[in-house]
Formats: sequence, C-alpha cells, structure tokens
Amino acid sequence: MFMKSLFIIINIFFGMHLVYAQEYFLNFFFSHQKTNRGQLSGNVKLYTVFVNACDCNIWDSIAIKETSDSIRLACNWLKNRAAEEKIELNIEQQCHTKNGKALVIQKKLAKDCVYQITEMRNSKKSQRMLDSWTNDIAYNIEVDNQPESMKMKKSESLIRFNNRLKENNEAKKVVLMFFVRSGCLTDNSLAVISYENVNEEYAIIAGHTRPAVIAHELLHLFGADDLYKEALSKTKETKKDASIIETLLPHEVMVNTEKDLNSLMLSPVTRYAIGWHKYLIVDCLYPEE
Repeated sequence: MFMKSLFIIINIFFGMHLVYAQEYFLNFFFSHQKTNRGQLSGNVKLYTVFVNACDCNIWDSIAIKETSDSIRLACNWLKNRAAEEKIELNIEQQCHTKNGKALVIQKKLAKDCVYQITEMRNSKKSQRMLDSWTNDIAYNIEVDNQPESMKMKKSESLIRFNNRLKENNEAKKVVLMFFVRSGCLTDNSLAVISYENVNEEYAIIAGHTRPAVIAHELLHLFGADDLYKEALSKTKETKKDASIIETLLPHEVMVNTEKDLNSLMLSPVTRYAIGWHKYLIVDCLYPEE
C-alpha cells in the first residue's frame, strides 16, 4: 500500500513538471519565431576559418588536423541522427585555404579572450565587438579574393562573404565557424544569433574543440537552444523547472558537451527546435513504468 501511494505521488510530481516543461519550451520557441533559421536538412556548407587572436597561443598543422577530424566527427554524428528521422542531411566542410593549405588569419580580439567579451554587462556592446571582429576577418578574406572589395563597407563584409559562398555552392545554407586561439587556454564558445533577421549568424569555437562542442554550436545555428541549468535558470520562476529539465536530459548534446559525442543524443526538444519534429512532445522524455 505504501509503495503504491509513493508511486502515485512520484507520478503526480513529475506530471506537474512535465506540464511546466512543455509550457516553458513552447513559450520560448513561439517568442523567437522571427528567426531566419530553417530545418537542419539537405545540403549544408560548413565554412571554417582558423584565427590566431594572440601571439602566445597559435594554430599549428597538428592542431588544425585534430580540429578538422573533430569537425568531421561532429558532422557525421549529426548526419546519423538525421537518418534516424529518415531526413537526408549532408554537411560539407570547407576550410579557408590558400595554395591547398589552411590559411590561418591573424586578428586580435577587442579583449584577451572571447570569455571577457561575453561576460560584459552590456550585451549589445559585446555583440558589436564580435560582429566588428568577424567583419574585419571577412573583409580581409574578400579583399584577398577580390581586390575590388576594398571599396565595400567593413560592416557589410560578413554579409557579402556569406552571399558569395552561397552563390558558389548549391548548399541550402552556409554556416560560418571561426576557430579561435585566444589568450586563454580555456575560453568560451558561442553562436551569435540574429532573431531580427538583420545580421549574419556565425559560431565562434574557442578553447575546447571537442566534437560535442562543435555539434552543440552548429545546432544553435539551426534553432537549438541551450538546455543546461545555468542557461535556463534566468529567473527564480524557471530555476526549479530548469533543474528538472536538466535531470531529464543528462545525455542531450545541448545540455552536456563534456562527454564523448557518441554517448550523447538529441532529445525530442532539440529535434523539434531544428525542424525534425512537427510537434513538441516532451512526455516521451519520461521513462515508461
């Protein structure tokens, strides 16, 4: 009798949080439906640029090869997850090169590392710093390829660079990733998202270049959001629910990037966010009794 009562209480408890979780995710996605991100499917071009942002921690051929291997593993993992949904996905990686070798760009950040920029109190100023940095890199690449590009505004360089990549490829979407060596050995990685369809979107991978980190940031560019507790606990009201959500999704790649990528998964929440599921159904997150 005691065990039966305990079972009923547990089911009521998780049932209540199930409602809260589903309501939370629905409110989040509906509040960001202006984004121009589409379904992660079809042909996608992943264009990668290696950047030295300081003089003391630079890219060498071994580090570039190891990172390229991690990129390939991340892309194959996502392709296999798409196949589980019978969705065709082909992510083609193209590195910024010259004479057949990866060309490392020299461009210092406004601060010593990405972390110092992202932790600024003024988030708009920090995004302007990152946008200015990526536009400078894109400008230099464009001028190197097309000298007449010197006449264009630097603030429009990233848009023009992205448009040229789209014109030269048959990919449904071009994704830009900047792999950065900064003044901090353990630095932040992030995706810079434009919800107002104004700026180009891109990801910056700094510090760790594990396959899980690369897959995590790439998924951001197609609509996936952070699901770990620190990201969700923005208010007292969501803190408790965020803890439950993180507990429910311990192997979700948008929760945990510390583990081996092959031990991680995409939950129904993320599959919905990137357009693989038509409806958001979170009750399947709970194990069947």
